[in-house]
Amino acid sequence: MTRFAPIVSFLSVIAVLVVLLLVRPVSQDQDSSEAYALPSLPLTPYASKQVWHQDSLQGKVTLLNFFASWCMPCAAEMPGLASLAKKYPSLHLTGVVWNDDPKAIAAFLKDHGNPFRSVWIDPTGDATIALGIRGIPESFLIDASGKVRFRLKGPLMPESRVALETMIAQLLEEASHAP
Repeated sequence: MTRFAPIVSFLSVIAVLVVLLLVRPVSQDQDSSEAYALPSLPLTPYASKQVWHQDSLQGKVTLLNFFASWCMPCAAEMPGLASLAKKYPSLHLTGVVWNDDPKAIAAFLKDHGNPFRSVWIDPTGDATIALGIRGIPESFLIDASGKVRFRLKGPLMPESRVALETMIAQLLEEASHAP
């Protein structure tokens, strides 16, 4: 039996790793219970002449969604984002394009719909670095005072949608009572 111990130990470690990879909890950030200020984001406009100002987020509950045309999970979550935009008309849904070609973005938004009030480009990747993004899609729910209150790593899925919508409703309620 002792000669099989290393093999059994190795297989046990592999089994634990496989389970950890396959079972994904709701993708809420570990520290999402603690609000933190949205860092400075160097974004450029996609299809407008506007200039990105984080101050423009003040007083608005904003869902900042990072996506790309080449990202299949990003395409899959577009109907869910459109549904959120329709359900919560006062939610400012903002898209940020990462590592993509503007012509590809136009085709992507035409094919999958454009649920965003505005679309911005992270041309250098500095915004994704500032936010600690390691993959897309990824979304940040920002309260009316400009603090990140919820972070969704990965696509909008049914199990994460419940938690996200709960927080959206809470933040919209808070914003409606703000002076």
